[in-house]
Amino acid sequence: MFSFKKNFFVVCPRTHSFGGVFDMYIGIKFATAQKKKIILAIPFINLHSKHKIKKIYGLYLVFYIFKKLDLLSKIISIFLTFILNINLLLKKYKILTILDIIFFKNKQKIHKYFPLNFGFYFQRIFFNDYYKNQKYFTQKDYLN
Repeated sequence: MFSFKKNFFVVCPRTHSFGGVFDMYIGIKFATAQKKKIILAIPFINLHSKHKIKKIYGLYLVFYIFKKLDLLSKIISIFLTFILNINLLLKKYKILTILDIIFFKNKQKIHKYFPLNFGFYFQRIFFNDYYKNQKYFTQKDYLN
């Protein structure tokens, strides 16, 4: 039986910041270490209100990695990138907020159906685990 998670590793780089290029590099290193095929879901729309200049970083690296992918990975990458950018447009123009108010009574559950990132997202996964481990180890050291 074909399983998507067993064969592919989806990387969603943060193209709105220079550090996102580093995140993509780490995601690709994980994918190659686990011997999985890489899929890129690239956000081309910047939603951060703090950024006055909306610049996309790492396009050369994204294009270079995309050229190295096999045909199936390229097709899936284009599809996921298209879906992701449509979701970002819906978020930018507040359509997702309106849908969340109508269908979920403003409980922020709309992002389960319209995600703003796919797959590996370094900030969400590893920083949370890192801080939890740091708290655990510092409390453990003080108790001994």
